[in-house]
Amino acid sequence: MRLRLISALMVFVGSYLPLSLILLVQDIDFALLCHSALTVEVGHQTNRAMPFGKPWMLCLVVLCLVCFILTLFIFRLAGKKARASIKIEDAKHVPSELIGYTLPYVVSFMKADLVDESGLLLGLATFLVWFFCITYRSGQIVLNPLLAVFGWRLYEVRYHFIESRRTYVGKAFSRNVISSGDRCLHTAVDDVMVIGRITKEGHDDDAR
Repeated sequence: MRLRLISALMVFVGSYLPLSLILLVQDIDFALLCHSALTVEVGHQTNRAMPFGKPWMLCLVVLCLVCFILTLFIFRLAGKKARASIKIEDAKHVPSELIGYTLPYVVSFMKADLVDESGLLLGLATFLVWFFCITYRSGQIVLNPLLAVFGWRLYEVRYHFIESRRTYVGKAFSRNVISSGDRCLHTAVDDVMVIGRITKEGHDDDAR
């Protein structure tokens, strides 16, 4: 299954939910937040002040959250629709492959007196656009580190299809532990497999 551009963009945006939260926290005016009433008197009216310098960042967090929830739905659906049967010859857990997605987090903490805040955000946005293009074109857009929080594990596997002895090597996401000798049903999302049902030593495990 090849992700279309809109779906790939949704998966990419959802993967940076923690980054949007970091930017939101950095934007909080803690002096205003700690003020007892958090109000500003204007004539005879009392207006409640927002503790954010840029309220649109709250919208960004909501957008990332929605995109990530939809990403989880895509993976769950892919696991349920897994049909191709394979046998695992060797499997290696490779969480380090997800580290690449953390690079923009370093940029979010960069502060320089010579660069104003708007320039820093524009630079971060430019970096993310290029990073999206690279990961989308390389078929690695689904390597989302947040999936690990919800039980998904990334493996590098050597396998063959049940009806063939030809060996293949690839990356696979699974919510269950994969080991050599397992028989699995899988479906491909771009260049990464999503493992569904796993048969282990006489009993079945379902990916949920």
